[in-house]
Amino acid sequence: DEAVTESACRFLKEWNEQSSDKPLALVVGYVLPHCPYICPPELFRHYYARVSVPQLPPGCLDRMHPAEREDRQRRGFDALSDEQVRTARAAYYGLVEYHDRLCGRVLDALARTRFADNTVVVYTSDHGDMAGEHRLWTKSLFYEGSAGVPMIWSWPGRFAAGRVVGRVTSLLDIGPTLLDLADAK
Repeated sequence: DEAVTESACRFLKEWNEQSSDKPLALVVGYVLPHCPYICPPELFRHYYARVSVPQLPPGCLDRMHPAEREDRQRRGFDALSDEQVRTARAAYYGLVEYHDRLCGRVLDALARTRFADNTVVVYTSDHGDMAGEHRLWTKSLFYEGSAGVPMIWSWPGRFAAGRVVGRVTSLLDIGPTLLDLADAK
């Protein structure tokens, strides 16, 4: 992800130095935050004392559908100690902050260009992560932590800052929406 960030920043600088007025589309794809949960040590230490360790309600496992119980057992979720859960969550939160810093570097590089005020920026993800909520660690579940993803749009002077749109959307909407905004076929 460091190399992706450096490449994106270099591309923006080089594009800014060209005399072309052609529009551009730049996709910056990151892996973070993702397994394995290994973050910079200072971020791990910062979050270790601050993260909670989710607990299942008493009798919860007994009330689960047998298929769900078997999946949890097969994946080893319920064998994790509170210490293992705390460690993983601290590292995950550290990775989220680290990823935020990388995105910030790309946005800073964009801000130093001549087209910063006329660029649509979209931040999103392909899936969420349970990150220990409900003592689960996967992405393929119907809990909000897994199914919900961020979708943040910015276009200076065109989109109102802080506006929240509560309608259901899909990642499939991004391409056509960008084409519409660019008045492109």
